[in-house]
Amino acid sequence: MADAPVLQPVLVTHGFGVASVGGIHIGNDVFVMTFAGAPTDGTSGTGAGWAGIGSILSDRTNGALYVNSNTKASPTWTKQT
Repeated sequence: MADAPVLQPVLVTHGFGVASVGGIHIGNDVFVMTFAGAPTDGTSGTGAGWAGIGSILSDRTNGALYVNSNTKASPTWTKQT
């Protein structure tokens, strides 16, 4: 199994309220982010160690939306339907 990619939340402001977003930290360990492909769960999965419960991930490859329904130490990405 390949290693999960490491996500680094990024917000680049271009002025006039326009930004390029790889991820936005909302507060209290909650992030909104984009990702290419479905996220992986667990202690070495997508967002492990920083994406807390309630974080939202948009899979820009497949058009799916996921919410972390577990802890930031061990995210469980639940697909929204």
